[in-house]
Amino acid sequence: MTIYRSSDDTEYTVAYDQAGYTDGDAPAHHWSAVTLDGETISELWAQIDDEDGIQFRAGQIIQVETEPAYRREGIARQLYAIAYEQLGGALHHSPEEHRTHDGHAWAQAVD
Repeated sequence: MTIYRSSDDTEYTVAYDQAGYTDGDAPAHHWSAVTLDGETISELWAQIDDEDGIQFRAGQIIQVETEPAYRREGIARQLYAIAYEQLGGALHHSPEEHRTHDGHAWAQAVD
């Protein structure tokens, strides 16, 4: 198990699974940053397959969430790096019009 350390010295591990983003959703790639105490502090979800009728394509980031107390520590950036490597570079940001202001800033920062 790899233990990562954020810019504020938060230690965490990264777990991967495939789960629906919300109940009833098709499975998605899901990476979680979890503290050594078991608290999930950041998550990144990405589409597994192209989805007809919806503007999602395989590898597209669906959502990135980081708990407020852990933001700006580089944790979501580390999740992105891990996801990018695991998907062989086939990780894509959502179109700009589907991003929040913070999501857009994050997308620009990790590219």
